[in-house]
Order: sequence, then C-alpha cells, then structure tokens
Amino acid sequence: MTFAKKMLFPATIILLSPFFSGCDESKPQQQKTESNIYVINVERIFKESPPVKQVKAHIEELRQKLQHSADVVDKLYGEKGTAPSALTYSSSINTLNKYFDEERQKSSREVYNAIHDKTDQWLKNKPEAVVITSQSVMANGYQADITADIIRLMADVKFHMDDIPDVTVKLPTNKEKFIQPKREEKPAAAEHQHPLPPK
Repeated sequence: MTFAKKMLFPATIILLSPFFSGCDESKPQQQKTESNIYVINVERIFKESPPVKQVKAHIEELRQKLQHSADVVDKLYGEKGTAPSALTYSSSINTLNKYFDEERQKSSREVYNAIHDKTDQWLKNKPEAVVITSQSVMANGYQADITADIIRLMADVKFHMDDIPDVTVKLPTNKEKFIQPKREEKPAAAEHQHPLPPK
C-alpha cells in the first residue's frame, strides 16, 4: 500500500472530522429564547471563522509537503522502488504519519481551546446562561443560536503555527542499492580424527 492511500484517506477523515463533524445544521435556529440555554454550532465556526480557515490551510500545506516526501520514499524504498526495503519504507512512512498526526491534533486542540475561551468571554455578560453545542440538541425548542457572536469574538484570535519543516529523504547508498546482504557462511566441519592408540 502506498503512502498516498495510507495517509491521504485517514488524513482527510481525521482532518475533516473535527472540522465538519455532526449532522447538517443548515436550518435556521430560533433566536428568541425563554430560557437560559444557548447553543453554538461548532461545525459552522470551523467553516466560517477566518482564523480557523488559516489553520486548516496550514495543515493542508503540511499534508501536501509530507505527501511529497512519502512519494519520494515510495519511489526509492517501496516494493517497486529502486532500492526496495520494507523496513526502511515502513519506518519512514510511520515517521511522516506520526508527525502529521501530532501537528493536526495540536492545531485542533488550539482551535477548540479558543472556542471555549470566547464562549467564556460571551458568558461574562450572561453568567446565568448555559451554552451547549447544537450537535447535542435533540429538539430546538426555545434555544438561541449564538454561533455568529462566537465567530465575531474569534476574529482577533492569533493561532501559533510552526514553520513547515523541510523533509529530507535519505538516498540509498550503492551498497543498499546493488549488493544484497551476504549470508554468514558456516565453517566447514573438520574431519573426524581417531586418537592415536596409547603406547
């Protein structure tokens, strides 16, 4: 299995699931409330918040760069590569996947923390209110959607994004390329010699 099949599909699922999880929230929410319960649509925040869009673009750029490195690894060390090596191939792919997954999870945590902080900021004016996610709501009832308010509050959020690293793929040496490892030859068994009879 190539890295493209191994990484792109899981990366898409992993990357999009926190951004686009939950059911369709496109229907309008009732804005008038007779209770202290309010809802936020996290899916909409991930789709519409400009700072979050920058994070998503950064993760996609990282994914593309790591995918390019994976393609190089496949051409060198994959089954049809110029220097096939199952151990080197699997180790390299696992390293790339692990790095991508760590960066994606870190970015996702930062976004969710920002949403939580801005929701707390909104609650300062309504300390008696309770805010839940719209994905958790079974019926709309009298809940009011405050998603637009949270998106506005998040406009000034600055997410820290590490520079995308340069990935260097180690080229195989001539020995790795053309010389198969030699099996250790066992020494020939010595001829059995009878001991001299005692004098």
